[in-house]
Amino acid sequence: MSENRGNRVSFNPNKLVLTAGATPANETLMFCLADPGDAFLLPTPYYPGLVNFLSNPSRHAQVT
Repeated sequence: MSENRGNRVSFNPNKLVLTAGATPANETLMFCLADPGDAFLLPTPYYPGLVNFLSNPSRHAQVT
């Protein structure tokens, strides 16, 4: 990747997290940042897939 950027950037492969898209990336980020009982404010418009993710009962999230 750094070669594609003219060697102007560097990456530590031990600190990269790859996901299969934006939804898994958001899920991973939410799990890393949130503690039980925390909330996220989602401004509208937002990606509808987030509601499906947050509405899953195993996530213990409330969508209003």
